[in-house]
Amino acid sequence: MKLHILTLTYDGADYIKSLAPSLFKSSLPKDVVWHIRDNGSKDNTEEVIKSLNGHFPIVYHKINHNKDNYAKCHNYLIEKANADIENDWYLFLNNDIVINNPKSIENMTKLIKENVGVIGAKLFYPNKKIQHGGVIFKKEFGGLPCHYKVGSKNSIQLSKNRQFQAVTFAFALVKASCIPNLKNGKLDENYHFCFEDVSSCLDILYLQKKEIWYCGETNITHLESATLKKNGVNKIYQNYNFNRFRNEWKNIVKYDG
Repeated sequence: MKLHILTLTYDGADYIKSLAPSLFKSSLPKDVVWHIRDNGSKDNTEEVIKSLNGHFPIVYHKINHNKDNYAKCHNYLIEKANADIENDWYLFLNNDIVINNPKSIENMTKLIKENVGVIGAKLFYPNKKIQHGGVIFKKEFGGLPCHYKVGSKNSIQLSKNRQFQAVTFAFALVKASCIPNLKNGKLDENYHFCFEDVSSCLDILYLQKKEIWYCGETNITHLESATLKKNGVNKIYQNYNFNRFRNEWKNIVKYDG
């Protein structure tokens, strides 16, 4: 198994400076490559990335604009990674992440089985409250996804591994073979910085019949949407994303609770 780490960044030099050391200290598979796509940063992102000294290859992809959405950017990296579809895995890794427990990724990989397609992680806000404990769907939210136990304290329940219908791709392992088997043969570029990951999970769960797991044995900090706070284009497409998601999955997704 080879692990292809995929990260997008835009004016995120300081985020990379925090992320990289925590990633380098992590227990990882022997065969790892980190692909970083820089979407036209104006800060010293390029200098920071090229100065990184990990124990695995780091491939820097410099793009001269920040016009592509989340799905299109990741589809670019997936194509460049050229993974072995049958054996490899991707680690979708946001730039605004710090891995506090070096065993986090190792604990996630322990959940890898033939019928598993995605493995998400427990994520914390910097204030130690839960940012992501899995994704649930509530009828009162109109069938839209939301993070389970968001804003709550950590608990024994949240520290258990369990299955969900979806998890966030801010930090997630995805089986390489699941991507070309998505309905579009790739991440859906018709979403704009919202629901690409949840839609992919539902596709992998209900159409590909693979399990979606949440690993509660992780300790990872996520600032959440740090790049989008610099460029709030997702708000422009908010209603479009909501309507598209409902039309695509309202008759398939199961309500929780």
